[in-house]
Amino acid sequence: MSASLNDAAQKHRLAVTALTSAKAAPCGDRTLAAIYERTDEEGGKETLSAAFLRAARKRKGAILRAVLCLILGALMLAAGAFTLVSDLFAAYYAAIDFFPYYLLGAGVILGLLGIFSLSSASKAKKEITSLVGKIGLSGADISLTALTEHIETCRRNHELCQKYDAALFSARETHDSAVAVLEKAVQNTSRMLSSVGISTADESPEGLLDTLKQTHETFLAVCQERERIENKLDSLRALIDELRENLKDENEGSLSASVGRRSPSALLADMDIEKLRLAHSYAKTQHTLNEQKKIALEKELIALNSTAENPAKLDAKLNEVVTELNLCRLKYNAIVMAHETLGVASENLRRNVTPKLRIRAGELMETLTGGKYRDLGISTDMKITVVTDRVTRSIDALSKGTRDAAYISLRMALAELICEANMPPLLFDESFTQLDEDRTLAILRMLLGYSSGGTQTLIFTCHKREGEMLKELGKFNHIHLNK
Repeated sequence: MSASLNDAAQKHRLAVTALTSAKAAPCGDRTLAAIYERTDEEGGKETLSAAFLRAARKRKGAILRAVLCLILGALMLAAGAFTLVSDLFAAYYAAIDFFPYYLLGAGVILGLLGIFSLSSASKAKKEITSLVGKIGLSGADISLTALTEHIETCRRNHELCQKYDAALFSARETHDSAVAVLEKAVQNTSRMLSSVGISTADESPEGLLDTLKQTHETFLAVCQERERIENKLDSLRALIDELRENLKDENEGSLSASVGRRSPSALLADMDIEKLRLAHSYAKTQHTLNEQKKIALEKELIALNSTAENPAKLDAKLNEVVTELNLCRLKYNAIVMAHETLGVASENLRRNVTPKLRIRAGELMETLTGGKYRDLGISTDMKITVVTDRVTRSIDALSKGTRDAAYISLRMALAELICEANMPPLLFDESFTQLDEDRTLAILRMLLGYSSGGTQTLIFTCHKREGEMLKELGKFNHIHLNK
């Protein structure tokens, strides 16, 4: 019981230390992590970068048009006004009626176009400001590099926060489990002590360990005292038996002969009556004390026999525990052997299947993305990476639509490798909502190809887009469910 309680207390201390360390571990900026989640909801870094570039180009083009229109409009107005007040160009516009007014009108129109372009530039600026404001930036003079660096910083903080939360959750679960084990050990210890008549005021693990130690020492002392009393009783019994053996053939005559054949008066003359009386009184007192001590020892022996555990029962329990321990060892060795065998089999399966899965998934991904993504990397733990612009990126760094396309490609390739020619029915429940029209059209063509080979495909959706596309691609069954 002491070993069990000490082990539970040690695990609890380790769990508390681990939880404290997990709480003190570095965590990313929650604000930046939330910004990255919003970025992901807006379509990811690529979508935001493309929208930012469009708005920036629109603003730049509008400002350029405004400057040109305003400069040309100002020149037209100046030329028209100068023509009206001067006869310098009278020979040139004599053949054209109202030529100065044409110049003035053209200047006014160009000025209006310039003002409209400025308004368009202002709208583009507001669009840029709104776009960068969604990811925690301010101002319209943000460069694309600064935008992507900010999103990347948010992504790193998001990963740090996720790792911190996962480690903290694991530490809390371990701590809660250790607390439950410690509480159970404390309850079992208290119950055991109560069963032998020992009450504990301090029910902390340290207090219970001290109580167990004192109880164990007390029980050892009682057992040693019992053994001492039994040994003393055995010695007294042996002494009595020896005296009986020595005196069994003696009688009054022989005892008188051993003392001598003198008359009683002669014997009494040689004896000190007072000393004999004192010796008799002392012997009688000693005999009474010895009888009382014998009775007390017999009572102690009876009490010890009623409270002590039967060695035969303890031996039977020990044999049961040893047998159970041997069975547990056999089970443990079997589990270890099975775990090692499964690990080797799993590693061989991954080594043989992963290359084929990666190649086939890459082919399907190339078909779905129109050749934009050709190479998919699949690690032994089934994490996906994509090669784009000769750079290997995690699938989490791409847009949701691209991620969905990659996951669909991986699952289809895995189904082909496992089932080969006997493909199971394919079910898709709102699986294409993040895909654009081109990729949705590509995957529908691919599914029609599977269907032509005998594979049944069920698509559940609340949108009309897939149905309209399938009408143009081929034959399919349409089932509409009303509320």
